[in-house]
Amino acid sequence: MQLFFNFILSVSPILLALVCLIWLKISGMYTAIYSYLLSVIVSLLPFHFETLLHSSIQGLLISITVIYVLIFGLLLYNVLSESQAINIISNRLSFFCSSPVEQGLLISSALGPFLEATSGFGIGIVIAAPLYLSLGFQPRKAALLSLLTQSAVPWGALAIGTVINAELSSVPLNELGKYSALVSIPLYFFIQ
Repeated sequence: MQLFFNFILSVSPILLALVCLIWLKISGMYTAIYSYLLSVIVSLLPFHFETLLHSSIQGLLISITVIYVLIFGLLLYNVLSESQAINIISNRLSFFCSSPVEQGLLISSALGPFLEATSGFGIGIVIAAPLYLSLGFQPRKAALLSLLTQSAVPWGALAIGTVINAELSSVPLNELGKYSALVSIPLYFFIQ
């Protein structure tokens, strides 16, 4: 019974985040704050102040790394948006690729992973989603197709995403990199 109670306590911040985002439609910023506060409360139950402080500092440092990568990707998106480059790219894509299938393959398996590999995790989505919307794809379909840009490049932007995942999961970086490569192999056969 104690093991089950500990399990419920440990997953409660994740469950709260899901409820806030999906059911209550609370913004990501407030959801993160609520989940963090619940994590603090849960971690204080057994009175592990040192672990709480260490984990909070570690989370802050990881967040700074993520923000560092994302800020330049968002800058790239804003520059492309202000210069109307997204519209120009989508016009060229619609000229060379007339069918939505060709457009989807080109963006999700070539352009998106290229942007992901060169600029950082999540940036493939930031550029691919507006391209899909500009080409006339429905928002839900654009979001799903944009997520495919993430599956081809687990080592993008000098592997910062893999490094952060290794830190968060306590899996050795070398091992995580090898398993990411193995899991990605079927994707390349599927694309061929």
